[in-house]
Amino acid sequence: MGLVRLAVEWSICTWTHQWGAGRRSNSSVYALYNDAPPLLKYTQEYGHTKESLLTYDRDLLLSIRSAMINLQNSDTGPAFPPPLEPGVNPGLGPLLPVGLPLPRRPWKRKRGKRAGFFVQLRKILRGEALPDRCSAAVLWRIQQKLNGVGLISLLNGAPDAGRYLKAWETKNLRGRSVESLRSLARQPPAIIEPAAHTSPDSSAKIMLINARSIANKSHILNDLFRTKKLNFLWISESWQRENDVTHLRELCPQDCSFFSAPRTTGRGGGTAVIFKKHFSCQIISSNSYSSFEMIMIKIGRALPVYGILVYRPPGSTSSFLSDFQDLLSSTIKLDRIIIVGDFNIHAEDLSNSSTREFLNMMNSFNFSQHVSGPTHRAGHTLDLVFSYGLLVDKLQINDVVFSDHKSVSFHINLNSESLLPVSAKQRRIINSSTILNFSSLFDFVPPSSDDVELLTNSFNDHCLKILDQVAPYKTSRSSSASSSPWLNNQILDLRRSYRKAERRWKRTGLVVHREYFKELLESYNEAVENARSSFFSNLICQNKNNPKVLFDTISSIVSSPPQQAQLSSADDCNTFLHFFENKVLNLRSSIPPALAPSGGEAPQCSESFTSFSPITLNDLTSIISQMKLSSCSSDILTPSVLVGSLASISPSLLTIINSSLSQGCVPSYFKNAVVTPLLKKPNLDASSTSNFRPISKLPFISKVLEKVVETQLRSWFSKSKISDPFQSGFLKQHSTETALVRVHNDLLMAADAGKCSVMVLLDLSAAFDTVDHNVLLNRLKALAGISGSALDWLSSYLTNRTFTVKSETFSSDTASLTCGVPQGSVLGPLLFAFYILPLAGIIQSFPDISYHIYADDIQLYMSFMPHQLDRLATLVLCLTQISNWLSSNFLVLNANKTETLIAAPPELQPKIEQEIASFCPSAKANNRNLGVIFDPALSLDSHVKTISRSCFFQLRNISKVCKLVSTADLEKSSMPLCHHT
Repeated sequence: MGLVRLAVEWSICTWTHQWGAGRRSNSSVYALYNDAPPLLKYTQEYGHTKESLLTYDRDLLLSIRSAMINLQNSDTGPAFPPPLEPGVNPGLGPLLPVGLPLPRRPWKRKRGKRAGFFVQLRKILRGEALPDRCSAAVLWRIQQKLNGVGLISLLNGAPDAGRYLKAWETKNLRGRSVESLRSLARQPPAIIEPAAHTSPDSSAKIMLINARSIANKSHILNDLFRTKKLNFLWISESWQRENDVTHLRELCPQDCSFFSAPRTTGRGGGTAVIFKKHFSCQIISSNSYSSFEMIMIKIGRALPVYGILVYRPPGSTSSFLSDFQDLLSSTIKLDRIIIVGDFNIHAEDLSNSSTREFLNMMNSFNFSQHVSGPTHRAGHTLDLVFSYGLLVDKLQINDVVFSDHKSVSFHINLNSESLLPVSAKQRRIINSSTILNFSSLFDFVPPSSDDVELLTNSFNDHCLKILDQVAPYKTSRSSSASSSPWLNNQILDLRRSYRKAERRWKRTGLVVHREYFKELLESYNEAVENARSSFFSNLICQNKNNPKVLFDTISSIVSSPPQQAQLSSADDCNTFLHFFENKVLNLRSSIPPALAPSGGEAPQCSESFTSFSPITLNDLTSIISQMKLSSCSSDILTPSVLVGSLASISPSLLTIINSSLSQGCVPSYFKNAVVTPLLKKPNLDASSTSNFRPISKLPFISKVLEKVVETQLRSWFSKSKISDPFQSGFLKQHSTETALVRVHNDLLMAADAGKCSVMVLLDLSAAFDTVDHNVLLNRLKALAGISGSALDWLSSYLTNRTFTVKSETFSSDTASLTCGVPQGSVLGPLLFAFYILPLAGIIQSFPDISYHIYADDIQLYMSFMPHQLDRLATLVLCLTQISNWLSSNFLVLNANKTETLIAAPPELQPKIEQEIASFCPSAKANNRNLGVIFDPALSLDSHVKTISRSCFFQLRNISKVCKLVSTADLEKSSMPLCHHT
């Protein structure tokens, strides 16, 4: 309680000094002391009386005050109490124990935390209770102060001291206590140690950097990535907006790709990962958290490494710790994890409760922290690297001039399976001289046998022999150092200059050298930006009338790179092979056996088509000139070589084609398709095979043969009137536009007549792939009168077909196609349209129902007056018969994608839905039909809004390249782009 007396005396000193002599008498001072119970208690304990207190006059108090001022201004002031002035009350004993320190008091009262600290501290010293509104920050400072002077007992002995101490403890988060955290009882996986035989490619160099906007430093970061020979660049605070990847495309080197997670609301923030393409990487979807931003990727597949990049903006630490613990809990089953990012936590300050709690939490999950130095210019350690199950070495912290954060680079060792095989391509160099040499050396002599299989193989062998002479295969690896085409000598000189300035700054550490280096770096970034703009400006201006090239060019600037199937081994190719094969087999097996076709078709064609007519050399030349020159990896002769040397090889090609037609046999080389998986939609998960569709390609020569047959078959169908007038697919002068115009016009005419309409859009699952060969051949024979060698040729064309899944380097096994018409072929669409020809007869047996078909998209609709709802039973009956016919012909109706549109007054729609509920799904407000959105009002408002959004999206993309082209060229380029949309 001696300190209590001192506090009162200190207050009296200050009051006496402010009011001066003569303003208060000793009796007034006595009255003040008389009203202080703690002081009386102190005097009784130390044996002093009130009279002894009266000996403190103004001079004595001012002497104490003067000594206190000296003590307060001294860092290591003398022990308190200071010696009194000589001659002042020499008989008075010591007032306080010698050596007791006193908290320093500010000269004037301040508002805020500092003033609150001293106010509450004086209350504690007087033995008073603190108010409940006292902040935890003030209580923490009081505890630290009392601990420092050895007076924590004052607080512990005070009333309700436990309440104050509890407030100073770290708050529990959702019932969790840091003191209760224990390390997880999980066995860490074997850390991938570097071995003597480890190749350099298995060690990944990673750099973490807080960019604080990549917009004005994208080319600097691009050069940093290549100069430091990085494999991964983790960027926090990219400051990119959603759907804006322009600057990321600028930053990303040609042999790299990227993932990004921009901030969806507001400005700033955002994370991005740049990585070399030869690493097997994919983005992992995860929960979103309000207290921090993150992106999670997976490196490798068999023994993957999971990387998490975090950016925590300044804010509540408690909510961050809670959210981050949830994130760590979700990774508990992962074996190898690396977590990096800007956490905005002073990791070097272990006295900070938030820092201790965060590091304790990471410890409890067995994570190791590797950054030990400051990563911010202010001297704080904000950018951290945590690992579990990984060896992190060669960690370096380097200063950069374009950010207030330093870069953190390190190495981790990855399994070899995390690396995609370096694509060693074998290719032939084909040019005009190559084609000329091939033509001059081509001297094919057909074998004595007229077998078309032998003839085709001999022709291919002869072509290969000549190609090996004039254009032998050359093995080339994709260069990781491929330079950008816009880099010129001036930019290269500027790059050498700024790198030289950087070395000088790192050597001397002078500010002037740093500023000079920064100036050169900014000049380099600006020069690269101007050169890149000029390059794309010329490219866009040259192709402003070519929508495809224009669209591809602008997409390469403003759009994210498309995700592709990772076919890094033969096993990957076989995985897709089995998936595509089993998908068709499962669909076929899902058809009920009772609905299988019972017999052949009834003959309906009086005439017969027994053989295909041979073609002439002029016919062959004309057909090839009209075909699109699409190539396939199984082509012996690429289309360019074939067309360039057509004068030399056309007689041999003509012999092969006419022999195939006359013998009714298709060579096996023509029946092997090469399949490439293609992602159905850009935003789908590329790690799931179910999100891919097969894109089939056939040799160019086989398409020439198919075109010959397709021309003669189509002529025969037209002559025999064996066609559906309401089938618009793959016909001349027919398209989706003609089909939509007819359907929409019929619905509008019915609405003008006061009728209601119901339209059902039937969707078939993999319709081309499930066609039964026997049913198709019987139908061709019965309905089209095809027989003889023509039917034999079609049978040979459909049977014994195979397909292979291929990448640039790897290939799968070969699988047989036991059903379906070939996709990617010329003849396939015509055969499928003929296969579903009987469907028209079923629909036409219901006079009230109209229909239109485009390939495998079937549109049924009927109109009726509002009081004729009973007529909807006819529609249900028709749909039932169609469903049964599809099943009996091995076609599967996809009920989940079948949609219904009701164009009727709102009060009638529930009744109509009830009438057709037994078959049709519930009606939707909008239905997409052949790319056009139909609405119940038939106003096309929804479609117009969708097209407007798409056009504005394209215009926004065009606006991102406005600095690359002039305004006039930009206006011209926007027209074909919006039309392309």
